[in-house]
Amino acid sequence: MQRKLSEKYYKRIRPIKIEGVSGFVWDKNTLLEFLDDAESDGYAILGGDVIRESDGKMEYTYDNWSIEKEREAPESFKDFVARCKDYTRQYISSYPISKGIVFAVVMSSDVTAGFTKM
Repeated sequence: MQRKLSEKYYKRIRPIKIEGVSGFVWDKNTLLEFLDDAESDGYAILGGDVIRESDGKMEYTYDNWSIEKEREAPESFKDFVARCKDYTRQYISSYPISKGIVFAVVMSSDVTAGFTKM
């Protein structure tokens, strides 16, 4: 069962406004704050997409990131989460921010996240 974000973050993310796409976008500061918060310890951030918002419309920039190496035993969920957070922090921090840039994050609280073979 997936965990739910606390109200602290849920009220600061917004729905993606692209036809046929569901999910939420985070601004850079909120996402970086989340990564530094203990709440994020329960989520593996597997990757995400960069989206540009202009005049109320959103479109993909076709920039994205994903965790480079799949999870293999004996890597614990806690260690995998830490690796995912570090990779996401590095990508988000180094992304050249301009007006309207937001991030659609793919994350999971499932302890089997990251395994491709079971």
